[in-house]
Parts: sequence; C-alpha cells; structure tokens
Amino acid sequence: MQPFRFSHRLLFLSALLFGLLPTLSVFAQDDDQLEPPVYLTARLFEVRVPSKQDPLTNQVFRVRTAAQTDDEKWLSTIKKAYPLVTEAALLRTAQFRLFRRPRPGIIVIGDSKLAHLEVQFLVAQGLRDDDTINTMALSEINMYAGPKSTHPIPMSMMSHGFEVEAGLTYFYTDDGVRLKSSVYSTYFRDGSPVQAFENSDVYLVLAISCEETKPVPLTFDEAKSAALQAKATKKPDPNWPEVVKKQGMVGKVSVRAEVNAEGKVATAMIWQSSLPEGNQAAREAVKQWEFPPSEFAGINAPASALFTFTIAPTEKKAVTTPTEPPTLGAATKTATPPKTVATKPAVKKPPVKRLNK
Repeated sequence: MQPFRFSHRLLFLSALLFGLLPTLSVFAQDDDQLEPPVYLTARLFEVRVPSKQDPLTNQVFRVRTAAQTDDEKWLSTIKKAYPLVTEAALLRTAQFRLFRRPRPGIIVIGDSKLAHLEVQFLVAQGLRDDDTINTMALSEINMYAGPKSTHPIPMSMMSHGFEVEAGLTYFYTDDGVRLKSSVYSTYFRDGSPVQAFENSDVYLVLAISCEETKPVPLTFDEAKSAALQAKATKKPDPNWPEVVKKQGMVGKVSVRAEVNAEGKVATAMIWQSSLPEGNQAAREAVKQWEFPPSEFAGINAPASALFTFTIAPTEKKAVTTPTEPPTLGAATKTATPPKTVATKPAVKKPPVKRLNK
C-alpha cells in the first residue's frame, strides 16, 4: 500500500469540499429565508446657512416617523434641529431591504462612470447585555474620483453608526458634508449656475427611517408613471418661482403622488429633486392633476406613481466634474471598502437627541 502523501490528502480534501458545496449552498439559502430583513427609508436633504457660520452640530436627532406626515413636517423638524438654517429641501428618497451582509444599499449621485458621490448603508445586529437584539445602522457618504473599477478607494466625507428602532427616524449632518458651491452645483444641481449658491454654505442632512414592514412600493413604476402622466385630463404646469427664471436654473423634480379611484390626487410628496427651489411649485401642481378613473380599474386605491417635471438648459454647457476635496469642512480622509460587519461594530456613535415623544 502506498503512503497517503500530502498531495493525495489535498486532492481528498478538495473532493470532500466540492462534494459538500451543494449542501452548504442549501444551508445558505435557508439562512437567507430565516434571517429577517431590516427595512430602511433614506432621505437626503440639503440645508443652507449663511456663509462663514460655525459648523452645524453633528448630533443625531430622533423623531417619530409617523409624525412626519408631509414635506412641510419634515422641513419644519429639520429647521427646529438646526436653528441657523435659512433654507431646507429634499433631494433624494430611497428604500432599502438590507441584511447583515457586507453588501450595502447605495444611492449614487452623479455619473458612476465619472467622478461621483455615493451614500452607502449597512446594518448589523448584536446582543445587548440582557440578551435582547439591537440593530445598528451604518452610513457613509464617499467621493470617488472616477469609476469604482479604476478608483476603488474613495474619500470619506461622513461616517456614522448608531442603534435604530422601528418607527423612528434618525437624522444628522457633519462638517465633512459642508459642500463647496462648485461641487454642490455639479453633483446635485444638473449644472445650474454656481453663482446662485455662493452666498450660503450647503450642508447635506441624511435621515434614516427604520420600518417594521416593507414600505409600500409604487403601483406604477417610473416607465408606467410617465405613460400615466401623459394621460392626465387636467395637468397644470408648475408655477416656477422667479429665482429659478432669473438665475437660469435647470433640473428636474419628481413627485410621488397617491391617486384615488376617482382619478384625483390625494397626497403628493417630493421624491427626488435637482431643482429644490421648485419643489413646492411641482408639488402644488400635481395636487391639482386629474386622471381618467378607467386607468385605475382593478387597482387597489390609492394608486401611487411618480410625476416628473424638467427644466432643460437652453444650450448644452460643458460641465467639469471636480475631483478635488469636495468640502469646506474638515479635511477628507481615505475610506476603506466595506468589510464584513462584526456583531458589535466599532463605529462613531454621536449622542442621540429626541425631538418628540
């Protein structure tokens, strides 16, 4: 009998491992089904403060999500937390279904094939001292100098992590996301004139809402929403404010509206905007829209859809994408790619202040 050499052992172990792979795959699928997801709704706001003011606090504020019933409530809550703010507006909304994996939910701002920004979200769960489960939300805002395939290491602009509970919203900002006017104009304003934003400092405010159940999806996706928008029987255009016309601003505003069985709009909230000065005008216009009731036959009311308004530039301007450090605040630092989340991750945990009971 020949001795069981190391090479033979290696072949034996390899065969054993590959033989077990189908079983391991089944176990992984079972784990996917058994592991409860965490539902997060993320909102990205811009706020403006007079130039050269002291930095806004990086404290995390906590409010009941159910109390934020419309856009005015959201903006009022933010201004209450940051008294120096002169203007506030919603820029983006995104909904995520996350697991305890190193696979983040991502909001891409700009062209991912060029220099761009990314807002990334991860969740982790662990045990408290009394053996109850806690859920941590981790978020980062990073700047990539180019496509991630060639520029995988970003500059970190903001990073936070804190415990979250279902039914509550947590929002915060940081001096690292006090943006230069050139960066703000390029990534968030579709190339609107930089001069329109030079008298204020622009901060990003990130709000994370933890949900118990999966958020209600759109009844009409973006393509079907566009088709429905064209069928409206009454559709007044937004009355854009004078500042938009005088400054030559461009961009688009998407409004998420709920339409009842009679074809009338019941509620309307901003979903995405690169023209925040026009948010209110777009929302007020959509509230007056009407649709043929036949379009909603067989659909549970209310039906939800996205209606988008665009102001295009009169002529295409060459836009230079900045790749220098993007903020006015603290110097940026190199961020490492997301790693597997530990049971109790070590993250920056600023104090959480509750604004309401």
